[in-house]
Amino acid sequence: MSTVHLPQEVQLELYTAQDALKSGNLGKARVCARRAVARAYEKSDLNPHPGHPISAMEVLKRLSQIENLRPELQNAIRRLSASVADNDMQISTMPIEDALSIIEFILRPGYEAR
Repeated sequence: MSTVHLPQEVQLELYTAQDALKSGNLGKARVCARRAVARAYEKSDLNPHPGHPISAMEVLKRLSQIENLRPELQNAIRRLSASVADNDMQISTMPIEDALSIIEFILRPGYEAR
């Protein structure tokens, strides 16, 4: 998915994530990637209350509860929502890629879980 077609708020978060990665700040990049997902969700048909802000972690939680998601999408959601304190979970080392796969699912018209 090209960032050219993404809402401006989503693009801004992804660009900030990219800058953070370039400077070696993976933590900030993951936070920005999560926020990009949340901004996309706020504008999507999946959001029961469009236009209302929602935390990025709540968005990832809601997405993780959708049944029959493709395994690669489930894994991207799991990695992006993992905390460095979660010793038993793999954190995202490619947060922009994980976020883009989730955003593509969120913004795809007439989405299908599989």
